[in-house]
Amino acid sequence: MISFFNKIGTTWVAKFIFVLLGVSMMAFWGLGGLSNTAGGNQTAIEVGDKSLSIHELAQAFDMDRAKISQMLGQYISPKKAIEMGLLDQAIQAQAKRLLNQKVRDDLDLATSDAAVRKYVERHPLFQNPTTKQFDRALFYTYLTQMKLSENALAEQLRDELATQHLINTLKMVAPKNASLAEIMWQQQNEKRDIEALLIEQDSIVLQEQPTEAELKEYYEAYLDQFAQPETRDIVILSLTPSEAAKTIHISDEELQGIYAEQSAAYAVPEKRHIYQMRFTTKEKAEAVLKTITPQNFVATAKDNGQSDEETDFGFVAKDGLLPELAEAAFTAAPQNIVGPVETETGWHLLLVKQIQAAQTPDKNKIYADLRKKLTAEKTYDVLYHKAQELEDLLGEGQSLDAAAKKLNLQAQTFRGIDIAGTKLPENIRSQELLQQVFVLKEGEATSLVENKDGYLVAEVNTIYPVQPKNFADVRSDVKKIWKAEKQKNQLDNMTKTAVDQMKKGSIPARLGQILVERNITRENSKSLPKQAINQVFTQNPGYENATVISLPEGALVNVVKKISFPKINKDLLPEQVEKSAAQNAETLYETILASYAHQFGIKINHEGIQKAFSVYQTE
Repeated sequence: MISFFNKIGTTWVAKFIFVLLGVSMMAFWGLGGLSNTAGGNQTAIEVGDKSLSIHELAQAFDMDRAKISQMLGQYISPKKAIEMGLLDQAIQAQAKRLLNQKVRDDLDLATSDAAVRKYVERHPLFQNPTTKQFDRALFYTYLTQMKLSENALAEQLRDELATQHLINTLKMVAPKNASLAEIMWQQQNEKRDIEALLIEQDSIVLQEQPTEAELKEYYEAYLDQFAQPETRDIVILSLTPSEAAKTIHISDEELQGIYAEQSAAYAVPEKRHIYQMRFTTKEKAEAVLKTITPQNFVATAKDNGQSDEETDFGFVAKDGLLPELAEAAFTAAPQNIVGPVETETGWHLLLVKQIQAAQTPDKNKIYADLRKKLTAEKTYDVLYHKAQELEDLLGEGQSLDAAAKKLNLQAQTFRGIDIAGTKLPENIRSQELLQQVFVLKEGEATSLVENKDGYLVAEVNTIYPVQPKNFADVRSDVKKIWKAEKQKNQLDNMTKTAVDQMKKGSIPARLGQILVERNITRENSKSLPKQAINQVFTQNPGYENATVISLPEGALVNVVKKISFPKINKDLLPEQVEKSAAQNAETLYETILASYAHQFGIKINHEGIQKAFSVYQTE
């Protein structure tokens, strides 16, 4: 584990989390099997001397899949994620990451451990919503959810910081052209007059009704939508920390010994609230120093183009700053400005806003925390060894129920379980477990799966295959499909009629709802569907260019009557020039990446990746 996260990687918590991560990755991904499936070349992507293994690509893919699952609020299986294009996205993202690393190393864009630690501590993802301070529990939760080690996260953040440093440098040298900035602003703020006809599919009235024969034809055609899903009777064994903790005792002597070894680590050091301004030259820093006070320090930094994050360091300990800055900041009195101080990143002026004195730790509280932590650590040991014993017994061919009894554990039988686990109690409703359950045969058991409360393992007793539902039970659903299809056909005819008439200069109001907008921008339309805005702003004006825009609820037949480009307020021009320069800097950075890609090439082992990930095509 890396040391710049305050050595959290060596704590019992990290050990517990990362062993659980290892077990869950092996259980869910079957990474050992994935590697064996790939065979031969295990490299997925190469950029010069930088490379990424198929195993690492699988981890990146899994992290993206976890994010999408959280965003959508539902479990996304590996097979579904591949169908959604997440594997292709992961390959592209990781290739770009290797390019970033190549640029970072070639241009010597080193990012210190202190900078990475500071970035973590100040990142909104890891801050307690109430205290606005770094929350270690949130940090660990993120690592667990994203299946990341501290080293992997640190490397990602190092890339991000190095990239941002280069973009900021490019921004300083990027051309600041007022004319170009004004053109970009006009394009972003162009206004349009729109006339449109919104036809909602559900509002289309059908004159006919389906016959029984038609409905039965639709029933047969869409039979897969009216199937009683496959269910299974399964046995589940849950290994929980609460049961393991009952057997653990922590003696006072053990606590005293640990405290004696680590007492220095519990002291809370002095912290100071630091603001800073950074300059490229000492002369610029000295010139600004003559004009600033503690009261206008932040405003001056903002005027010089610094963001709030670049200016406000928050409360930091001495070891949280670069050595040159730490020495200056921790010898200054409150409300004092010091500098210029030179570091590898430039010249700095520092304002010491406030001081938090060092704190003496509460010994009783530390003992209580130690007891809790040691109990949890030993709980993990008990769980881990129980899990190993269970896997050995299952490997010998014993049933899950028999293995559980040998270990004095209680397994439960659940009947008629579907792939969503609808009938399972919430505390053991694991989608990862269910995904395994529904690819096994009768009598087979899953591997161990990490659960929020320990481990889960399941065995399949009986399989009840998919059965079609009776026509009488789903007749109303069949009729809905028939109605939607007929309405869609009429919608297509109505939009064609509407386009033909609008190209002649008139809007057929009888077909839908007329929408009229004047002087709208991309942001302030009151009636146009949001899904249509981007296409509306790419259309050419005139009735002859009437266009159909498909919508989830129907269709929009649209005409652009007028396009106007407002003139920028001269007071806004300086800000727009800066935005334009920032965009130019990002474009320059992408050009650098493209140049490196051309020079070193990006080699992707498509055959190896396809072979490795094909294991998920049959899930």
